[in-house]
Amino acid sequence: MLKKMKHYLKEIIFFVITMTLFANALSLYRSQDLSQSPLTVDSFKLINNQEYQVVKNKPF
Repeated sequence: MLKKMKHYLKEIIFFVITMTLFANALSLYRSQDLSQSPLTVDSFKLINNQEYQVVKNKPF
C-alpha cells in the first residue's frame, strides 16, 4: 500500500512539474510579440461611459 502511494505521489509531482514547465514555455512564446510596438493610449472610456483624454507630458 505504501509503495503504491509513493508511486502515485511521484506521478502527481512529475505531472505538476511538467505542466508548470509547459505553461511557462507557452507563456514565454506567446509574450514575445507583445512588446513589438509602443503602447499609445490617447483616450479611454470610463465605467460611467464618459470619455477620458490622457494629458500628454504629464505624470499620473
